[in-house]
Amino acid sequence: MLNNDSSSRDALEDHHRLSVLLVMRDDFSPRLAAVAPQLLEAALPGLLNVPPVLSRHELHDIVTLPAREAGAHFAPGLPGFIVTDVLTTTPEGTAAGQATATVLPLVEVALSQLWQRRHEGFLTHEAYQRIGGVTGSLATWADTARVGGSPVVLRSLDARRPWDAPPYSGSTGAVPGRSPRTPVRRCRPCRPC
Repeated sequence: MLNNDSSSRDALEDHHRLSVLLVMRDDFSPRLAAVAPQLLEAALPGLLNVPPVLSRHELHDIVTLPAREAGAHFAPGLPGFIVTDVLTTTPEGTAAGQATATVLPLVEVALSQLWQRRHEGFLTHEAYQRIGGVTGSLATWADTARVGGSPVVLRSLDARRPWDAPPYSGSTGAVPGRSPRTPVRRCRPCRPC
């Protein structure tokens, strides 16, 4: 939280000493204005509002511009393939040529995975296929995550899996550092809802 002391005010006025990335939903702007008006005022010159619905062109820019800024290059046709993949995340996306901004976290995971697999400065079709595209990239990331130095292999969750089955392959159901969980079938309500 931003304090109303002189060091906070000085930091807001000296742009060479402080960089802030503020990510916030639009409906929280009034609260920020009430709690930290100086922060809101300082953020206005660099404000970038992401619209709730993104066009094919906007998606293309979101995919390509940061990579270009970082000096990377896409294999021919890959940006269009990624954008098409984003649009197919919803049935109406393909027909309308638009996607909701809620897909952006998946795009970010996919592009981060793709960046990690770049070859000689190029983001390739092969790497994109290996990560599973936009929708598969989160599973790829989760499959390679490490907990306590050992790989965690996550099983796909589906409706047929019993609720009390262990969430990790080879696991007893215990998660390190957490108390044992009670299977849903054995839970008793503590009070009527």
